[in-house]
Amino acid sequence: MLRASIEHTDHPLHLAAIVDATQAAGAPGADAIIRFTRALVEHTDRLPDARNELTDSLGAAGAAAVAGAVGNFEMMNRILDATGVPTPGSMTDLAARLRS
Repeated sequence: MLRASIEHTDHPLHLAAIVDATQAAGAPGADAIIRFTRALVEHTDRLPDARNELTDSLGAAGAAAVAGAVGNFEMMNRILDATGVPTPGSMTDLAARLRS
């Protein structure tokens, strides 16, 4: 979905920013989304600031959409982990791109 969204909107997005906080993601609002997501998933005390930054960047509706997407992803990921669904081989290329 992320790849398709990037292609559809024609915004540049540097996937390495997802795993490397020293890099800028490039797309409008993406850095705020990444900081919010990290704070939420990692249960850090940075969450209130990250949520405010996200709301300032994308507005209340945008922040709510991001929170919903993160929650849905976490739910789906936990179900897949709990049921033992293996990671598809097609994800190998994406994992390598994130590490580079």
